[in-house]
Amino acid sequence: MSSQSTYRRWRSRTFGELVGQDHVTRTLLNALRTGRVHHAYLFCGPRGTGKTSTARILAKAVNCLTTGGTGDPCNECRLCVAIAEGRALDVIEVDAASNRGIDEIRDLRDRAGYAPSEARRKVYIIDEAHMLTTAAANAFLKTLEEPPPSTIFILATTEPHLLPATITSRCQRFDFRRVPATAATERLQLICSEDGIEADGEALSLIVQAAEGSLRDAQNLLDQLVAFNGDRLTANKVREGLGLVADERVPALAELILRRDAAGALRTLHGATQAGVDVRQLRKELIEHLRRQMLAKFGVGATDEADPLPELGPDEYVRVLKRLNQADLRGEQVVALPLEIAIVELALGTAEPAPAALAPDRPVGRNAPGAASHGRAARPAGTAAERPAPPVEPPSRPVVDFAERASRLVREALPTPPATPPAEPPNASVDAPAAPALPAEEAAAGSPLAAAAPEPEPAGPSDGDTLAPDLGAVTTACATNGRTCCGRCASRTAASRGCCMGASPSASTAGTSRSAFSTNTT
Repeated sequence: MSSQSTYRRWRSRTFGELVGQDHVTRTLLNALRTGRVHHAYLFCGPRGTGKTSTARILAKAVNCLTTGGTGDPCNECRLCVAIAEGRALDVIEVDAASNRGIDEIRDLRDRAGYAPSEARRKVYIIDEAHMLTTAAANAFLKTLEEPPPSTIFILATTEPHLLPATITSRCQRFDFRRVPATAATERLQLICSEDGIEADGEALSLIVQAAEGSLRDAQNLLDQLVAFNGDRLTANKVREGLGLVADERVPALAELILRRDAAGALRTLHGATQAGVDVRQLRKELIEHLRRQMLAKFGVGATDEADPLPELGPDEYVRVLKRLNQADLRGEQVVALPLEIAIVELALGTAEPAPAALAPDRPVGRNAPGAASHGRAARPAGTAAERPAPPVEPPSRPVVDFAERASRLVREALPTPPATPPAEPPNASVDAPAAPALPAEEAAAGSPLAAAAPEPEPAGPSDGDTLAPDLGAVTTACATNGRTCCGRCASRTAASRGCCMGASPSASTAGTSRSAFSTNTT
């Protein structure tokens, strides 16, 4: 037997040999027949699904000397053989994981401009394309968008979401799917028949199930089991070689967990660990077994296993599956401890407490009690009445005229006269007799003249020492002195405002008015 691994010997050589990727092969074959081969392709999907094999088949197809680039490669002409053996100069495979920098992309960009040496088209296969740096991807954009006419770029990756959108938008994208179990089993049967290996159907099904949709992994496992057991494979030998759990342990453990029998479930788990069973594999098979039973409750999927507890509803399976799926067995000194804790919690009914119903007035989301964001403390719980009210900002000061402020300062500087009777109308003669004085209580209660005076407000400075007219304030002052206002003092300075008061203001009064005005305006 050749020392070359099985998956390399059985690598697909034509589009017809690809397994489980009919949507890809049909599109590429139609493009070859109609001459609509694109200049850039993006092959993405899980591992072992045929991305690199498809890229090599496409490189052979466009350069095949027999078909002329219009169909499947012949795999017999000079160029097909050279590409299959990896010695074709015009088919360059680049590992982006180790050639991910901008210098490597610049070198690739420069070499892409040269014409092919012997083939019809030059093909660049860039594997693990998501490993390119941001600078390298940006440097590659122009070449990927408008490559030379004879150049094709094929990018392969398992993580397309890591590629910039500017890269993916310039390529035709093909999503490779996991290989179906039926197709993978048929391919393993073909390999076994060609290589002289005896394997029953159940053994091959166990291999495919362990491969999880990767045909390459299934072929590697087949190689490993043949080396372990020889050329005859049975289901028991496959379970032993892969570390799988015997059939009777998993259903028994699942039934004990569903019955909430913690003692029995722990004894079964302890016996499996003492027998050398891998706890991680046991948990995996237990979850898969319960999952099949849950789906069978809804009539989904086919299972030969009888339902041990038909009275249980799907909600109980959901509760058990959630808790078992949360049991993280990585990095534990006692590997079985998380699974044992999960079994006890499921038995006691404390695995997942029922969510409390929200009251209509209960805050939710960011306003919920105890909810905290990154870097901020949780908001204390309580009703709206218990929470402190937001601070009230003081009202802004009104904008008033400086003339009114100056008038107020003058009135404050003059001596306050005693309460006097209201003045006569403004049109009366200056020498008219004074009106009778009002009682102090009536004057304090509010006379019409006193009410007519506006409330002094802050004001700004005026030009020089001359005050703007303030007839209301002057009329009030004259009335309190028992005289009639002549109206002349409205345009006079603060020093001569006392002309209606019966006497000229003193030098001290005028000085006080001017100093007060100067101080406040400053």
